[in-house]
Amino acid sequence: MINLNSNKHLPVATILVSVLYTISFSLRGLASSLDLFRPILGFIILTYLLGTTLRIFLKTAANLERLPPTLSIAGVTFDVLLSLMLNITLSGILIKTFSFCETNLVAIAVTLIIILNVFTLHISRKKASCTPTNTATLRMRASLIIPWAILLVSSLLFAAYFRNKTPFPAINGWDMNSALAYINWIISHNGYQYLLVPQVGGVGPPYPAPFFYLVSSYSLFLGIEPYMVFWSSVYALIFGYMSLVYLLALRISKDWRLSLTSAFIAFFTSAASAEVVRGPLYLTLDMTAQIIFLLILDFNIYYGNYRMERGIMSFCAVVFLALFNYFTVIAVFPILLWAIIRKNRLPTYRDERKILRIFAAGILSCIIVIIVLSNYAMSTVSSFYSRSILANLFGSLTPPALSTEILQTIYPFYLWFILALVTVSVVLLKALGQDTPYLDVLLYVFYCLGLCFLPTWFGYRFEFYLRVFVAVSVSGLSLLLYKIRFIRIGSAHEKLKGKTVSFGTVASFLLLLIIIVQMYPFFTNYASNFYSLTSKDEYYAAIWIRDNTPSDSYILTDPGSGYVIRGLALRNASSFFILADGRMPADPSSIFPNVRTLIFSFFTSRTFAQASVVLENFTYTHIYVVVTTRTAVWVRSPPESIVTAASENEDLPFFGFVDPQHFELVRDFQSVRIYLFNQTRSLQTPSP
Repeated sequence: MINLNSNKHLPVATILVSVLYTISFSLRGLASSLDLFRPILGFIILTYLLGTTLRIFLKTAANLERLPPTLSIAGVTFDVLLSLMLNITLSGILIKTFSFCETNLVAIAVTLIIILNVFTLHISRKKASCTPTNTATLRMRASLIIPWAILLVSSLLFAAYFRNKTPFPAINGWDMNSALAYINWIISHNGYQYLLVPQVGGVGPPYPAPFFYLVSSYSLFLGIEPYMVFWSSVYALIFGYMSLVYLLALRISKDWRLSLTSAFIAFFTSAASAEVVRGPLYLTLDMTAQIIFLLILDFNIYYGNYRMERGIMSFCAVVFLALFNYFTVIAVFPILLWAIIRKNRLPTYRDERKILRIFAAGILSCIIVIIVLSNYAMSTVSSFYSRSILANLFGSLTPPALSTEILQTIYPFYLWFILALVTVSVVLLKALGQDTPYLDVLLYVFYCLGLCFLPTWFGYRFEFYLRVFVAVSVSGLSLLLYKIRFIRIGSAHEKLKGKTVSFGTVASFLLLLIIIVQMYPFFTNYASNFYSLTSKDEYYAAIWIRDNTPSDSYILTDPGSGYVIRGLALRNASSFFILADGRMPADPSSIFPNVRTLIFSFFTSRTFAQASVVLENFTYTHIYVVVTTRTAVWVRSPPESIVTAASENEDLPFFGFVDPQHFELVRDFQSVRIYLFNQTRSLQTPSP
């Protein structure tokens, strides 16, 4: 019998997976089946087996027997978290030393796994007994199998439906284009010098680069393009996000039905959000940081009362999260503090939750004062704020009306009604002298709710975490439903005479059904109306540019198309440029002032003579002009606008600058045309 909690069987299984991956890597390109096999095994290794290997090694070699067992929730979350940390650490070392390539990454990761597991097996044989250090196993009960089956099937169906709307290579997601530029730079240059990317001109906080390290490592290790990593990641993100919210709610409520309801609410509210690129439908920095945060939270609330071990591991994980995305640590610090110290008694406070309560209550009381201000008072505050130095540091305040509109769009009225019922239940229990963790969860909900009205760039991140804890709060209905424990079934039938049924069970199933029926349109409506979309023709055009144009080429196109082309082809395109050190500024004014106005003048030129005047401002040796459906829409809009999605119903118009003597049509896709500007002929032909 194979016991995966054993220090003997698990290393053997891990070595076997690593060997199979090595074979598929060595024989890549020889068979399509092997090309499919490698990404699956590679994902398992990078996401789980790296952490499992190190944990088993530490338990065996360093005698850290109190590390969580393999088949436990704390063990699985710890292994995934440790795998992410190891992956970014190994990739970061290779990237910073400019030795980041497919062969080096695979060799280091696979060699590390095999050596540690062989050493673990060697030490285990020296011991008198190879009995497992902890025989805790997951019992196959219906209450365990049913919810996980529902989560797995639902997440796969949601992801398949979403991707069916954008079959490869079409993809949606605006932030992906910026990340792709950095990732392609790292892969093409075998490294990157920045851990925190400084803003051009030194204005604004630096941008964390470990997210680029992470996606780059998955791209090379799985043997797929970075673009494909973004396209396929939705399957893992939806399942991981819903599962982690489910585990969090389950630990607090002890009811799997209401916890499932929380998982579905968290997903649907993310799909309905105005900031959709920061939900589980997209692989982004913020979404990955939230997954890491939920892993830390679930690990802490499921791990045992081993104060020192849990404290050290949590501290390392929080430091890792701060390096990965320091915005996240700022947003979730109160709830992380509660999770880490909840089992400890501090010397100053007898109640271990008092820190969170005082902190959240203090912030909330200040925010309430701002919310209740009249429109006149708010305009006065905003006017004073805009003239202060704070506006330069933090941006403008979010108008209360705008924040309220966003919250109303994402959260339906009945969610606030349920939240009110949970609040009443918690208050009543507190009045009766019974404490509950939901008091802390609700305080964090109100804390995030108030901070949503802070400056836009900061406040929206709190709404991102508000979704999770509003969903978890719904599971607090268990405090109310299970107080009315039973309903007696009538005595009309002899077999049912005297039988009872749990009211909470019936109400939980009914609530789950209502939530799915009511909130499912949130997901389907968004999945049919994308804010941003890269079409199939745009993808193939960008790949052609990447493979067939010099690296110093300039792509003259509209800003929306340029944003996409810079990410996929790694070329200077439109108003989006690439600096020599690999930085990708979002604001072109410091590099090329008035570039959008010049490009707009070029595309609205009626003759080549007018267009040639504009072209004199571009000193690039190789200039390619790309016309897309975005370009056709942009020329009818203000120059400062940007078209975020390709249009299916837009025809490519005739542009006056197109003169066969000066612009050679090198590729013609159905909705994208690529012209090469012949500068030699242009210089020889006198302007009229």
